[in-house]
Amino acid sequence: MLKPTRLIERPEMWLAGFAFYGDPFQLRGGWDEENEIGRLWQRFGRFCAEQPGSLPSALEPGTGYEVHIQHLETGERGEYEVFVGFQVEPEAGIPIQFSLKRLPPAQYAVFTLRGAEISADWDAQISAWLAEAGWVSDFGFNLQCYDARFKGMQDLADSEVDVWVPVRRSGE
Repeated sequence: MLKPTRLIERPEMWLAGFAFYGDPFQLRGGWDEENEIGRLWQRFGRFCAEQPGSLPSALEPGTGYEVHIQHLETGERGEYEVFVGFQVEPEAGIPIQFSLKRLPPAQYAVFTLRGAEISADWDAQISAWLAEAGWVSDFGFNLQCYDARFKGMQDLADSEVDVWVPVRRSGE
């Protein structure tokens, strides 16, 4: 079972980027550059490369985030929102093609995935740890942090990714 590497407190975060809503695995399953998540990252990367003068300053250059957001339909249809982007100041001017997401202040359980763990079904393992340790997921989202430790899809074996899950004690 996966266990968190640490618990952290974070103030609100503002992310600028692109979003997708639906079943991201409808075309291709798992970790694949051709499923909707992979295509979203490609579209985001292409825009950033082609329009660098229109981008706001990243608060953490070289770090990207992927947010999985549950909606009311998620349990019924398996559809949810995926947002990819980078952290910005809330008043940053963003291009019209971008969306802006505000993540609330939260305590996060941080799970560091290495190698094959990155493409495994870690959601179930994280849920099991939360239940066993007396925590519940808060706010209905999780956040994946891609920094210099992520070497790309072609080199997952040597990569690390942090998954941040907003948590609170059960019963609070």
